[in-house]
Amino acid sequence: MTESVTTQATAPMTAKSASPPTLGRRRWLRLTSLGLMGGGAAVALRRWSPSLHTFSPTDLPEVMPDLSTLPERLEKALNAATAPISDAVAEPLHSYTALTVDEFGHNLYQAQICTPSYQDLWLAATPGPIALPLVDIRGGQFLQGAPESEPGYDSSQQPQTIATVESFWMGVYPVTQRQWRAVALLPSVNRALAPNPAYFEGDDRPVEQISWLEAVEFCDRLNQFVAAHHPQLADYRFRLPTETEWEYACRAHTTTPFHTGHTLTTALANYDGTQPFRQEAAGQFRGTTTPVGSFSQANTFGLYDMHGNVQEWCASGQEEAPATTNASTANAQTSDLWLIVRGGSWQSPPQHCRSAYRTSVNAETRSNQVGFRVIAVKQS
Repeated sequence: MTESVTTQATAPMTAKSASPPTLGRRRWLRLTSLGLMGGGAAVALRRWSPSLHTFSPTDLPEVMPDLSTLPERLEKALNAATAPISDAVAEPLHSYTALTVDEFGHNLYQAQICTPSYQDLWLAATPGPIALPLVDIRGGQFLQGAPESEPGYDSSQQPQTIATVESFWMGVYPVTQRQWRAVALLPSVNRALAPNPAYFEGDDRPVEQISWLEAVEFCDRLNQFVAAHHPQLADYRFRLPTETEWEYACRAHTTTPFHTGHTLTTALANYDGTQPFRQEAAGQFRGTTTPVGSFSQANTFGLYDMHGNVQEWCASGQEEAPATTNASTANAQTSDLWLIVRGGSWQSPPQHCRSAYRTSVNAETRSNQVGFRVIAVKQS
């Protein structure tokens, strides 16, 4: 059935509930009090085997040197903790897992995370409302860019810089074709939007063949819709992320080439894995996009598909240094713009899926390798 937008107000942004995972001999921590995690998030830490543990990524105020130090620091925090999470957190919890692999692609650590910092923005559509899941990304500092020693390094990623990012909400997934269609049927702001532009069709696949100008229009329509139907969100504005915001969200306090660690595998992401990045076994080339969230492991901020599937438009232009934190969306009426895309796509080799990799595309380009995700920023 063709979707059409209604004029009725939709349900407000509400927390999405999930039951905490059941773990034998688990001990729940409220790591906020230990300074290890922000947003009231909680972690279950469990030793699986001598080679596999569960660990927690953390909202550290400073750059985390390496994921390999996490188990020791978390075990130390675990021994010092006394308050169970069930007594400390009353909000409904969203649960997800994040995985780290070694240079051979073997599993090292797994984080099992519960957080209340997860919301659904509901879009009015027929036959029913459509959710746009968002997660709270707590601001902080991180090391942006890549060292010269990193495989795939190029000079556009220099200099490595300590960058500061303010808090924002980010789409858990790239915008899907179902979500795109709901917004494309809303009243226009500056330009028309085709409701079904994607080359690889599927409601839960990421929308692609979207120009940067059209992605900006999507955000403009979303803001117009939120102002009319979600007045409680009047202080927030939806837009594309800057490069700095995107990389901060992708890294999730890691300094390795990928948020998964020193390499990537096609069991964790959709990219061209036929040529290994490090010493992992060669993977597959799917030759198409995959439904968002197909790979069950998120990064430690709770974001999926940050590596591969579709490249993602950023608000930043190619002339801006990687450490720029206040990039604007420039003039959305001008076609002579080159904008940065991040994350790599289903067709990219692994070196082009790294957290630091950046390349530019003309603002009017429509490609089946390029999509986007949105962020929501509180206005001062």
